[in-house]
Amino acid sequence: HKVLYELLKFVRELVHNDAQRLGWAIHSAAGVILFKASATTIQMYADLQPIPGPGSLPVQQCKAYAHCFRTLTRCLSGNYVSFGIMGLYQDDTLDRTLVRVLSMALALPLEDLLGLEKVAAAYYGLLACLFSSYYRCLESLEPSALLHLLRSLEAALRASHLKNSTLQHVAKALKHFALKIFSEQQAQAQAGARPSGPISACLQLDPPVMGRLIEAIFEKVIFCETVDRPALSQPLLPLLLSSPGPVQEFCWRLKSYFCPQKQPIVEEAFVQLLHRITSSVDTSAMERFGARLATFQRNVRLLL
Repeated sequence: HKVLYELLKFVRELVHNDAQRLGWAIHSAAGVILFKASATTIQMYADLQPIPGPGSLPVQQCKAYAHCFRTLTRCLSGNYVSFGIMGLYQDDTLDRTLVRVLSMALALPLEDLLGLEKVAAAYYGLLACLFSSYYRCLESLEPSALLHLLRSLEAALRASHLKNSTLQHVAKALKHFALKIFSEQQAQAQAGARPSGPISACLQLDPPVMGRLIEAIFEKVIFCETVDRPALSQPLLPLLLSSPGPVQEFCWRLKSYFCPQKQPIVEEAFVQLLHRITSSVDTSAMERFGARLATFQRNVRLLL
C-alpha cells in the first residue's frame, strides 16, 4: 500500500498540465493513453483499499483519496484528453473512474475532510470541476448522495479555517449548482410542469438546505474580513432567485443582533441589495449584484 500511495503522488504530478507542459492537441491519442493509465492507478488503489464503513478514516487514507481527487480533476481540466472520442468508441474508463472517485468522496466524513486542509482543497476542487463541466455524472447519484455533497459545501462555508483558494472552489461548485436549479425552475415554469428530476428529489429530502446555504454565504460575507466576496457573490444571486424566502428570515435574524437604533439601517441595506434583482443571471446581472453586495457588506460591517 505504501508503494501504491507513492505511485498515486507521482501520477498526480504527471497529469498536471502546468504551464501547458503537456502540449498535446486535444485529438491526440497521447492524452487518452495518459488518462487511461492514471485511471488504472486510481482503480487499482480502490481495489486494494476498499472503502470502509461509517466512521473516521485513517489520515493516510484521506490523503490517498486527495491524490485521487487531484489526479482526476487535473485530467478533466487539463484540456488534453478527448473524452468525446472515448465515448464515441464506447470506452467507459471515465464513467468507471468517476464512480470510484465519487465513492471515495462520499465516504469521507466531514470531520476528517475539514480537518485536513489539503484534503479539503482537493475534494472541493473536484466538486467545482464536476458541478461546472461534468454535471451529468452527479445526476446519476442517489438524491441522498447529492444532498451529502451539498451539505459538505455548506460545512465548508461555515468553517473558519479554510483558505480562500478552497472557498473559491466551493463558490464555483455552488454557483453552477444554483444556476442549474434556476434554469430548471424557469423551464418547468414555462412548461407548467411540477418540479422533478434529481435536484428536486435531493431538495425534498432536506428543504431547508437552500436557506442554510444562503445564510452561510451572508454570514461569511458579513463577519469574515478576509473572505473573497466577489467569488461568493456568484452563487448567491441564483440561490436568491431560486429560493427567495430564506433571505427574509435571515434579514430578521440579523437585525436582532443589533440594537433597535441600528435595525432600520440593516433593513435598508437589505432593501438596497435586493430591490433591483431581476430574473437574470447573465454576466452583467452578476456584476451589478456583486457591486451591490460590496455596498451591503460595507454598510453592515460599519455597524459591527
